[in-house]
Formats: sequence, structure tokens, C-alpha cells
Amino acid sequence: MAVFLSGDTFGTIGGGVMERKVIDKGKAALHIGSFDSELHILIHRKDGEGEKSGMMCAGQQTNLYYLIRTDTHKDVVQAVSGTETRGEAGVLRVSPSGIEFESGVLDPASGQSQFRSSSGAWVYSEQVLNLRRIGILGGGHCGFALSRTMKQLGYHVTIVDDRAGLATMENNSFADVRIFVSDLEESASRINYPEISEIVVMTTDVSSDIRALKGVLGLPFPFVGVMGSMAKIGTIKKALKEEGVSEEDISRISGPVGLSIRSRTPDEIAVSVAAQFLERRSRIR
Repeated sequence: MAVFLSGDTFGTIGGGVMERKVIDKGKAALHIGSFDSELHILIHRKDGEGEKSGMMCAGQQTNLYYLIRTDTHKDVVQAVSGTETRGEAGVLRVSPSGIEFESGVLDPASGQSQFRSSSGAWVYSEQVLNLRRIGILGGGHCGFALSRTMKQLGYHVTIVDDRAGLATMENNSFADVRIFVSDLEESASRINYPEISEIVVMTTDVSSDIRALKGVLGLPFPFVGVMGSMAKIGTIKKALKEEGVSEEDISRISGPVGLSIRSRTPDEIAVSVAAQFLERRSRIR
């Protein structure tokens, strides 16, 4: 969470009385103009040992407070902002010795953020590139609804379609990237960072799904889901096999995509797919 000299804030660290105290602390430090970084391990309960957060929801939370100055840290802030705007990778590191940024670094195995502490020394690092990424192939009503839901869950969303002028594509303000292609087989090659991007295919018909999948299965996407019935998925797999796609690649297809909650409307389908993503992520951690 950022606290500005004006008193405005961006983001959250959990809300409640704890957050209110942090905002007040930040405003005071900004008006003074100097502040040594602090690290607090806060306990979310009234009783027991440890520094209390003022909240009673159980568990604990590690808070790092760091003052960023426009004169001292301008170059770092501009480097981070520029890298994020360009959709590039990089790692921001904060420690008692200062704040630094290393561009061009992508380490998905370390996760979006990492905190290490030992014998009073600590370092916080954060991947600037959003590691939660989804590519949606098919920009119709279901693609639009899924874009909205996944964006609300913090994903970087890329959506692709082959129909120029499609209203649900033109009006899709939730997708970070909208791509129009002449052939859906091109879709996958237009999606950045395939090694960390999950794919959902939801085009208009079976033949379009097959075209899209032929491009997808040649790249290292960690998840490939297809919308449709079991019969439809079976038809698609059979057609892919007949076109020479290997059994190994075909086995990567997950379908029907989404949890089985009898979803019917685009919004219900989006919720089922999002739930599957969240469930899958909880197992990978």
C-alpha cells in the first residue's frame, strides 16, 4: 500500500484499525521528511505474546514500512514504472541498505514476492511483471465475462479474436491486451510469456477451437482449458489427432474448463473458470 503526502492512499494491507494506524504513521513520516525503515511482525489477536495489530482475526502479518523520496529514489521509481508500462520483467528489492531495481529478471519459481529474514537482516523482493496471466481465445460474451472476472482477481488478461469490429471486443475495457488476428492459429504466438500464461479457449465453434488449439499446443502454456461439453471436447481431440497433433500435446487439454456448477450464463461460466484457477493455484503452492 502506498501513502502519499496528500494523505491519499493506493492499495490495501488488510484494512481495519491496523491499516488506519499505518496510514497515520506514513502521513507523519512524510511530513517530517525522514524515516528509518521498520519491520513489524503483527499478531492479529488480543492475548498472547508479540506486537498486536489491533485486529482479532487470528494469524499474523509482516509489515515493512519504507519511505520513498522523489529526490533520492526518482530513478528507481521511473525504472519500475517504465518496465511495468512496457510489460517487461524486473525485480524490485528493498532492504535496510536501500531500494534497488534489476530489469530483465524473470523468476517465476520465487513467486510474485519473497521475504527473507535472518539474524536481524532482511530483504523483500517483488517481481514487477504480473505472474498471474490468462490468455482468452474468443472475444464473445463468455470471453468478455471471463475478462472482467479474472481482472478483478488481479490477473493480466490478454484476449484474442478473429472478428474485426466485434462489439464485445471493442468494448472490453477489462483486458490489458486485445488482439485481432486473421487466423486463430496465430493467437498463441501473440501472447507474451507463454511459460507463465494460462489459456482458455472459448471461440464460436468447434473448427475455430481446433484452429486456436493447434497454435496453443505448440507452446509451453502451463494450462490449456476448452469450454464446451464432453462430447464437444471429444470431437476436438479426435480432429486434432487426425491433423497430426501428438497424444502428449492433446493430453494437455483440460475440458470442459471450469468447475462443475451447472453454469449456463457467461457470468456463471466465468465464475466456474475462475474457481478452477483459484483451486488449481492453491494446489500448486
